[in-house]
This record gives sequence, structure tokens and C-alpha cells, in this order.
Amino acid sequence: MTALVPALIVLLMGAVGLGRQAWRDEHATWHAATMPWSSLGEHLSQMDIVLLPYYLFMRLWIFVFGDSVVAMRLPSLLAMACAAGLTGVLGQRLFDRWTGLAGGSLFAVVPSVSRYAQEARPYAFAIAFAVASLLALLWALERPSWRRWALVSATVALTGLSHLVALLVLLAHLPVLFAHARLGTPARREWIIAVGVGLVPAVPLAILGARQTGQVSWIDASWKSLASLPFSLARSAAVAGILAALAIVGVFGRRWDWRLTTLAVWALGPPIVLFVLAQDLFYYRYLLFVLPAWTLAAGLALQRRAVLVAAVGAALLLGGRDQLALRRSPLPGDQDYRAAASYVADHMSPSDGIRFDGYPDDRERLGFAYELRDRAMPIECDDCAPRLWLVSNRPNATPPGFEVVETRSFPGITLTLLSR
Repeated sequence: MTALVPALIVLLMGAVGLGRQAWRDEHATWHAATMPWSSLGEHLSQMDIVLLPYYLFMRLWIFVFGDSVVAMRLPSLLAMACAAGLTGVLGQRLFDRWTGLAGGSLFAVVPSVSRYAQEARPYAFAIAFAVASLLALLWALERPSWRRWALVSATVALTGLSHLVALLVLLAHLPVLFAHARLGTPARREWIIAVGVGLVPAVPLAILGARQTGQVSWIDASWKSLASLPFSLARSAAVAGILAALAIVGVFGRRWDWRLTTLAVWALGPPIVLFVLAQDLFYYRYLLFVLPAWTLAAGLALQRRAVLVAAVGAALLLGGRDQLALRRSPLPGDQDYRAAASYVADHMSPSDGIRFDGYPDDRERLGFAYELRDRAMPIECDDCAPRLWLVSNRPNATPPGFEVVETRSFPGITLTLLSR
């Protein structure tokens, strides 16, 4: 029950709007997962090397299940459902059945959980494996065996392979480890070995990724971003407020012990470490794995069925507008590649060319390539065709030798048909 109910809620919530159009990060996933192997090596030498494990998984997934937007997002939906179920099991293991059910259910209705259950990126996997690593540690300390310590190694490795920043969940391992050591279960050596083995796959990714830090140069961490992190993590001010209020009531209504220390270190440690030591990585998406700590702390205040139902209902009701906003297609601030590409496909001639102008990266090119993957697309060129489709996100001058036939505007995109 503590695992099934939260997992089902995520599956139901995440299925609503699952087919909304992909955005540029998901286009990057599709591009890396479908390009030739030789091109993939060159691509990863310049960017995204830390996402290699996820891209390899998605290559296999797309080969089997196809590259529709629903098919590409399904692994994240299943991973987020597992994360919710594991959060419930962890809450029961740490505290009691009601805390697990409440914490897992609250996690399931946070708007950002639905949002990243619907994204073909590795964040849902990072959350699931981070929670699993804590569960594996508790099981290994409860009845030590080489199999259980091997499970710790496996979950740590999978956490790092999903997202390197999520390895900061190891901070939450320390209160658990020290508490059991005081209780007469010395396992520090086993933990060090298990974690050391689990970190081995992540080390080369971290070394190679350190050479590509220019990819995150757009992150501008500030005191404002630190103060607003709870709202960013939840993607809803109302839901963040509910979680904070319940967490305060739940934590201060109990005698402080190692279990509360674990939740506190898990919730606060990774953001503080990143903000102090690696501000170029301080971004809310990278810290989503701390959400289960917040929802479990909030779950401590919900020890009765009626109170639990009321709290989950309030989170759904007050966060409803945010849930709907996260299902818009396209999302606010994104480009409507689906509509723009469809217009080109419906009105193009076989001899037409296309030119992309605007962002310095390939977002328009990849957006059109994905939306027209099963349809004809004009040849990309500057002046090699009698008619040219100019795709841009900014005003631009007409190339010499062409005149404007028509201009169409879509969210984030201007589409201009030029004739020689």
C-alpha cells in the first residue's frame, strides 16, 4: 500500500498531457539517441558526455518502442512512479506506514513530479536511484551481507550514471551510518568499500564532464535563486508552502533523532554544498532528488487518514493551476515547433530550401528535424533553391536576391517564405 498508492498516483497524473509536444532538451535526447554511432562519438566529445549512460539507454528504448513523444517519455514516467513508491517504502522503513504513505502521496502530487515524469531526460531516474540508495543502505545495516552491500554499490552507481549531482544524496547516508555505528553496528568500512565501488563508473564521466563546463555557463546562481529554491523545486508556490508548513509541524512534533537528521541533511545538504562549492551547477532541475526528503518530513504531520486525504487534496486543489500550466503545449517560453514545422510541411514545394537563423545552438534545427522526422523536409541551404523558408526567433534581413512572400508567427518562432 505504501508503495502502490503513490506509484499509481504518479502514473495517473503523469499520463495526463503526456503527448504534449517535446521541447529542445528532449529534441537533444532524440538527436543523440538516433544519430549514427560515429556521429555520436563526435557529439559527445563536444557536449553531453555526462548524459552518455542515459543516451545509450534511450538508443535501445527507441529502437524497440519508437521515437514518438509518448514513447520517449514513458521511461521517465515509469521511473518517477518507482521514485514515488520507493519514497513510500523508505518512509515506512524510517518511521511508520502512515508516514510512508503520506510522504509518497505528497511526492506524487507535487507539480514538478508530474512535469519531469513527462520529460525524456534522466531526472526521474536520478530521483528513483537516490531514494533506492538510502533504502539499500538501511537494508544492508539491518542484516549485513555481501549481497546487500552489493545492492548499495549498484544503486550508488546508477544514481551517478543518471545524474552526477544526485550523488550528493550520499550526504544523507552519513547520519544513518553514524547512528547505526553508535548502536553497535560498525559498518563504515563496508560502506566505504560499497560506495567506492559504486563511484567507479561515475569517475570518468566526472573527469570528462569537467572539460565541458561551458554547457552550464548559462546558470546564474544567486542568493535569490537559493531563497526561491523550494518554489522552484515544487514548481508551485502554493504546494511549496504546504510542504514547508507540514514539514515544520511534523519535524517539531517529534523528538529529534538520526532519522530527522537524515531528512534534514538530505533536504538541505546538497543545495548548500552546490551553492557554496559549485554554483555553476546550482539549478533546481539538478536538485530534484531532494524532493522526497521534503515530502517525507511533511508526511510526519499526517498520521490520520482524514488528515492525509485533506492534505493531498489541498495540494491538488491549490496546485491545480500549476499542474495545468505545466501541461500546456508548448510550455510558456518554449517554441511551437509542431505548428511551425507542420505549416512548412503542408505548404512546401519539393524544390524548397530552409534556413535556420536565431539561437546560436541547434534548437530550431533539431525541433524541425524531430517534428518532420516522418515527413519531407526542405533541404537546408542559404540560397540554393527558388524558394526559401527562413526559420528564426528574431527580426532578420531578407537575403540578397530574395523577396518576402509571406510571414507567419508562432510562439517563439517567425516563419518567413522567401522567393528568388
